[in-house]
Amino acid sequence: MRDGIFAALFVLACARPARADGLYDLGQAGFEASSRSGAVTARGTTPTAILHNPAGLAGQARAIEISGGGLARKTCFARVKDRRDDTIDGTTPGGAYPTTCDRSATLLPALAVALPVTRDVALGASWASPVASGAQPHPAGVLGAPSPARYVTLDNDTAFAAASLGVAVKPTPRLAVGLALGWGMARIDASRAAMQTKGEPVEPAIGDVRVRFVGWDAFVPEARLGVLYAVTDALVIGASAAWRDSILARGHVETEANAFSARALAGDRRGVVHGDTSRPDCGQAGSSGCRDGTAALEIPMPIEGRLGARMLGFDRRADLELDVYWTRNPTGDVVFSAPGTAAGLGVYPVPGTAGVLPPSARVPLGGVTSLGAHLGSTVDVAGVLAVSWGASYAAAPQDPAYQTPLLVGGARWGGSVGLEVRLPHGITALGTGAVMVSRSTGGGGLGAATGVPCVRGDLRGTACGDGSPVYGSLDAKNLGTVEHRTTFVGAGVRIAL
Repeated sequence: MRDGIFAALFVLACARPARADGLYDLGQAGFEASSRSGAVTARGTTPTAILHNPAGLAGQARAIEISGGGLARKTCFARVKDRRDDTIDGTTPGGAYPTTCDRSATLLPALAVALPVTRDVALGASWASPVASGAQPHPAGVLGAPSPARYVTLDNDTAFAAASLGVAVKPTPRLAVGLALGWGMARIDASRAAMQTKGEPVEPAIGDVRVRFVGWDAFVPEARLGVLYAVTDALVIGASAAWRDSILARGHVETEANAFSARALAGDRRGVVHGDTSRPDCGQAGSSGCRDGTAALEIPMPIEGRLGARMLGFDRRADLELDVYWTRNPTGDVVFSAPGTAAGLGVYPVPGTAGVLPPSARVPLGGVTSLGAHLGSTVDVAGVLAVSWGASYAAAPQDPAYQTPLLVGGARWGGSVGLEVRLPHGITALGTGAVMVSRSTGGGGLGAATGVPCVRGDLRGTACGDGSPVYGSLDAKNLGTVEHRTTFVGAGVRIAL
């Protein structure tokens, strides 16, 4: 049960869109969605409607909203050693490793503008960084031994930001339709561990390699279509659908052999051997053909649909909205490739050498179609204060056999509150807080990183020399329990123009 180096890369760049529903998602962009747990599909009363249902731009006054906040995450992984795992690491097959946790904190800014052209036509624009992991360090060692979570997370620093332009029209007084087109950008800088060999017992201290992928995708197109319909003065129905292209990050990979030895974990890194695909010699004497940008990581993204019903009461000073959503999470593969002509490229490194990567690999994500609901309300108090709250539930978007701490693959629950204070001169001060928790337990022994290429080039037709399929080795390293907790505290200002 041995990983290929590529297997350490499949979750390095899971940039997450501005929703809290799919496989990658953790955050909501903008004050209104944050304070109502995402129940905004049928609301559309602020410039951030462009991020959720662009039809809501129609009929708004000219305004700009600037908001931001701190997102804190804690992820814990309790790994169980598969009974078939013969790794020599001091843990008996079927036994439990020490639970490891990582924490991260980052800032998430958002800016949105609503610009009415006529009474029935409006434009909108936004820039948002809805998701970033921040500096998310995970210990490389625990109690003097390599971390049991090293195959799925060590250091992680990813971010996704997008700019959008939108237009909304009201063909009738009760109907509005809108379209927003966006340009996203993803940055990836993350490290994992991978095994150098397959098929025989190995001590992780000498057999594991630390792998770091650094890459960018400067153009990730996206689109969102929305509709709002006022059935009566007290009932509004909203619907939206969103699509985002796959992220294709290009960059380079760095490898470190001997990085998990007791000596290296204690801080003495003199025995660590480096490899780097951005260097012409690939970081290895006698090799050639490497250059920056030849390593690539392609990650498919989800498609989502939403339907919301919003009821208004007390002379429109209060509302209650229920949204249901459908997300088709990617069931396809994350594809990694590192083309080149370097000596040894595509061959596993031997212990003590830096090595490079197999030329290509595909790893299944195991996403499933998931459903969920958001409930939110806002109450206006005396025209100068508005209080919002929300709650949400999302079914698991991922088959538990493919669990990983970097993806929120389990069912999740969330809650939020928000406060608006209207000040003179058309200024509104905003504040919000939200929390989300998730837990998933893996099963079946099928880990996330299936698909190990042959070792040392021993390919024989469609099978390796030892009889195993080229891309079909089972890997149970992710068996265990993953717990996520995310807390968001934000503030902002909305200004009438």
